[in-house]
Amino acid sequence: MYLIILLLLFEYCNCQGQVTHPGYDIPSQPINNVLGGVYANNITLFFRNSPYRVQSDVTVEAGATITIETGVRLYFDTGVGLKVKGSIYAVILKHKDR
Repeated sequence: MYLIILLLLFEYCNCQGQVTHPGYDIPSQPINNVLGGVYANNITLFFRNSPYRVQSDVTVEAGATITIETGVRLYFDTGVGLKVKGSIYAVILKHKDR
């Protein structure tokens, strides 16, 4: 179930211009929020700051949580990934419009 949620939240592409999976959009404007490295403390990825570019591997250490709000877009450079040793929490919000 978590995998399905994550796939709905994340968009994978090569930010240098090559789409790695057909059907996903390349960002039309430069991405200013860049992620990468080891996170030993909790981190929240807010929709208002989206999209995010993941330039190097992201590791969430044991005891830390990465929280991802609904609608956040993550663009991973080629060969870069997300490794969660702690917790991942995908926030799913329902809007009044729907």
